[in-house]
Amino acid sequence: MNQPERESMEVDVLYVGAGPATMASALRLMQEVESRGLEPPTILVIEKSAEIGDHMLSGAVMNPRAIRELLPDFSEQGFPTEYVCDNDMTYVFFPKAKVRLPINPPFFKKKGYHVVSLSNVVKWMSERCEAAGVEIYPGFAGDKLLIEDGRVVGVRMGDMGVDREGKPKPTYQPGMDILAKVTVLGEGVHGTLTKQLINRFDLHGENPQVYETGIKEIWRIKPEKHRPGRVIHGIVAHELLNAFGGMWLYDMKDNLVSYGFVSALDAENPYHDPHLIAQRFKTHPFMRDLLDGAELVRYGAKAIPMGGLYSQPKLYTDGAMIVGDSAGFCNAERLAGVHMAMKSGMMAAEAIADAIAADDFSTTTLGGYAERYRKSWAYQEHYAARNFHGGFTKGLPFFFINEPVRQFLTDGAGLQDEIRFKAG
Repeated sequence: MNQPERESMEVDVLYVGAGPATMASALRLMQEVESRGLEPPTILVIEKSAEIGDHMLSGAVMNPRAIRELLPDFSEQGFPTEYVCDNDMTYVFFPKAKVRLPINPPFFKKKGYHVVSLSNVVKWMSERCEAAGVEIYPGFAGDKLLIEDGRVVGVRMGDMGVDREGKPKPTYQPGMDILAKVTVLGEGVHGTLTKQLINRFDLHGENPQVYETGIKEIWRIKPEKHRPGRVIHGIVAHELLNAFGGMWLYDMKDNLVSYGFVSALDAENPYHDPHLIAQRFKTHPFMRDLLDGAELVRYGAKAIPMGGLYSQPKLYTDGAMIVGDSAGFCNAERLAGVHMAMKSGMMAAEAIADAIAADDFSTTTLGGYAERYRKSWAYQEHYAARNFHGGFTKGLPFFFINEPVRQFLTDGAGLQDEIRFKAG
């Protein structure tokens, strides 16, 4: 079969996915080249959703550390914060009751964090990227990595006008080849191109990546029940017997609350159903009272990379880098990934600026990304939580004995360091 003739386009830097990691990276790269007096590179971001932010599900309680590093005056620039958390609490839930912990666990302390709509955050960041000279193309999905002589040279976008079996229809249009000196993958969890890259160049981590499913819902509740600045985390005792997980709840603007339930996908129970568990918890008296008379506004689900430090892949190869959720930048202990995703993108951008200055896009210069990571607060966060998920894979008794030792006595090691586990 004859291969279709494809158009091609050349850029200096190609970002795949328009999320917090890639937006922060593109913006930091433009800052870096300006501060170093380098010629501005051509930067293109492709995003599969029709509009920027469409694939960013609901809200987040965001540590502002990374955005403050990127844009110290982010608040003055109109960053879309809904509320700043001033009341964080943790409950242990039983079938018909709840008990508030007198001391909030360190990993659930959220005071000073920003409650945001992640969709609005990404839109806000994309506007600043475009103002800095970054091109952003929504509605275009990457389909295949382009590899020549053992290095990544770009991405082939998906063909348009094909049927469900991939055969051309009368409206067929072959996807464009985008050629780039460096390609940065920020596709989110389990991305198509990221899987190709990791498998092709054997970038696998010491442990396989494992995931939790976050069932997320946005409700409009009665005004008298709305508590701006409130953030709740819940340990649902009776569900821990089936799978690792828990709930959260926080208030947003316009009498909205974000409710979510996360549960591990590597549960041994083959009948484990994250959606059913999330729905069942809404029958708890606490949730039933909160949602009485409420209106469901939006719902969905998201996979969360929870393997931790030892599940992260190698972050770079010749001509390519991985950032954000694609690279496992999520603090499993704190259920927090936005700030780590942004920081990963910023560190990648600084290494790309080195590569532009040296005109060398091999691992020699792109490896500066991993070097920066090892010296960063993001690595320290990941290192401290390195055995959090692994501890649970060894069973509930081990987990509850191990956690105090891990958190307070052994700098994250616990009773057994570098715990190995299998993919769920």
